[in-house]
Amino acid sequence: MSNKLKFLSSEIKPDFSRQLVYLIDKADEIPTRYRDKIDGLTIAKDYLTGKPEKPVDAPNVEDIDLVDDRHQLCYVPIRQCWGDAVFNRANEINFPQISKNLEKSQGYSFSTSGAIDVVYDPEHNKFIVSKGQHRIIMLYYTHDANARILAFAKKINESYSEIANVKANAHDHAADATQYAPQKLHQKTCSLLVAEDPEVSRMVASTIACGVGVQGVMHHYPDLKGRIKRNIDSVFAVKEAEKICKASTYDAIKLLDEYLPPKAQITGKMIIGLTQYLKMFRDKIEKTAKKNKISFEKFIDDVLDYMWNKRRYEVKKWLEGTSSLRHNIVYLLVAKLVKFTNEYVTFERLLLADDRKNDGNDWMSTDEKIWTTYLEKVDNVQRQQINYIING
Repeated sequence: MSNKLKFLSSEIKPDFSRQLVYLIDKADEIPTRYRDKIDGLTIAKDYLTGKPEKPVDAPNVEDIDLVDDRHQLCYVPIRQCWGDAVFNRANEINFPQISKNLEKSQGYSFSTSGAIDVVYDPEHNKFIVSKGQHRIIMLYYTHDANARILAFAKKINESYSEIANVKANAHDHAADATQYAPQKLHQKTCSLLVAEDPEVSRMVASTIACGVGVQGVMHHYPDLKGRIKRNIDSVFAVKEAEKICKASTYDAIKLLDEYLPPKAQITGKMIIGLTQYLKMFRDKIEKTAKKNKISFEKFIDDVLDYMWNKRRYEVKKWLEGTSSLRHNIVYLLVAKLVKFTNEYVTFERLLLADDRKNDGNDWMSTDEKIWTTYLEKVDNVQRQQINYIING
C-alpha cells in the first residue's frame, strides 16, 4: 500500500468564519424553466374559505427590543436577510423544490411556512438565517423584496466571538437538518462539522489526513485548495465502515484514491465494500502474501492495480447491480473484488495459501467456509446472484 500524503494536524484545522450570501441575489439565479412555472402566484388560499390566507398577527421587528438570550416572534424584512454558507446551504438553493412547493400550494402559504429562525447583527444591520432561507426566497417570488417574513429573532450575543456565534447557529441548524427537515448528507455533514459534533469532526479530520476531502465541507479548508484532488461523498458511510474495522476503513479510502480514475468520486458503498474485503479476508490474504514472499500491502496493491489499470475495469461496472440486490449492493462490490483477486492470482501464477495447485483452482471459491460465512445473512436467491459474479 503506497504511502499517501499525510497532512499535519495543524494544517487541517477548519476556518468557520462567516460566509454571508445575499438571498435575494441568490433567488434571482433561478433558471427560467422553474421561474415560468410560478410566475403570477401570490398568496395561497385558505383550504376552508377559499380566500387568501391571512398572516399571523405579530409585531414588526422595529417595534420590539430584541435580546440575545431568547427568540421573539416578529416580522423581519427579507431584503435584510442573509444566508451563511459556512453551515447552511446558502449556495445550494433547491430551485426545483421551491418551484414544486409553490405550485402545490398555489402560492406562499403562511399556515405551512411557520416561522423561520434568524439572528440579528446590529453592527451590519443584517438578519442571518439559521433556518428558513428557502422560505424567504419563496416569499420573494410571490411578493417582492419589500415583503416581511415571520421569524423567531434574537440578537447576536456580542459577549462571544463571531466563531462562537457561528457554531451556535450551526448547532441549531444541525438539529433541524438531522431531525426535522431532512437534507442531503453532505449538507448535514457541513452543519454538524461547524457545530463541532465530535464524531463528524473526527471522521472528517481522519479522512483529510488520508489526502482525501469530504463533500460539502472543503470550503472550510482554504489552505488545502488544490491539494485535495478527490472527495468522499458521505462521512456517514465512514462511520458504518468503522464498525467493521477502523484501520481498514482509512486504508480503503487511501487505496480508492490511489487506484480509481482521477474524476471518479469515492462513494460510501465503495468504502464499505473495500473495507469488508480488507477485514473479512485479511487472514487469507496474509497467508497468500506470506506464501509468495510479499507483504499484505503489496498483494492488495497488485490486485487493485490489476483490476483498475491492467484490466481497465470501469467504476460504473463495479457499482452495477440488479434491482433485487439494491439493498445488498455491497456484497456485489466485494464479490467483484474477489473475482479479480482470483484472476490476478491465476494470471501471476501465485502459490495458494492452502497448498492447492494453481492450475484451475480459484484463490477463493464460493463454497469455501470463509465465503459462505460472509454471505450467511443473504437469502438463497440473492446468494446465487452474488456467487454468479465469481463463478460466471
